[in-house]
Amino acid sequence: MDIMNLIGTNNIYTTRLLLRKFTLDDAQSMFDNYCHDEAVCKFMTRNPHRDINDTKEILSNYFTKYNNETYKWAITLLSEPEKGVIGSIDFTKLDIESCTAEVGYCLSKAYWNKGIMTEAFKSIINYFFNELKGLRLEACFELGNDASEKVMIKCGLKKSCRIETNYLPLKNKNVVVQYYYIDKTTFINNTY
Repeated sequence: MDIMNLIGTNNIYTTRLLLRKFTLDDAQSMFDNYCHDEAVCKFMTRNPHRDINDTKEILSNYFTKYNNETYKWAITLLSEPEKGVIGSIDFTKLDIESCTAEVGYCLSKAYWNKGIMTEAFKSIINYFFNELKGLRLEACFELGNDASEKVMIKCGLKKSCRIETNYLPLKNKNVVVQYYYIDKTTFINNTY
């Protein structure tokens, strides 16, 4: 029987990024960089934040609650730490019994089309298979979000036959999502 190595959210360094835990001090940069932006939130499960208090509430109630089964990273730039948090990436669903997880992510519009999310995603794929000893990682995108699909493809994920219609209560609408996945065998055969 496979057992996941539950080590929680640790710092991950890449060529350009530091992925780290969120802190309450991140509220202003999160709000300024992406939480208020309609373009960033268009394909997310939530609406843009109306003001910094919305961001502070999310941070205190969700993003800063960590344990060994929590995997939420703030994306920051090594070369420009003063920019603060420019995005997030996390395991939105973790199934310990099946050693699987689902990834969710978002990024400030100022950093789109620069390979930032691909770099962040590849680093947590590494983390998932090498550190957590996971077996299968999934991600989904709302149909029409071509940029998100491209990130998945660049990260070596394969298109699944799984397509779902999900209800988003915060947006009061149904969306159709396409799943992609990468399993341990595919990961081992890819170069990260």
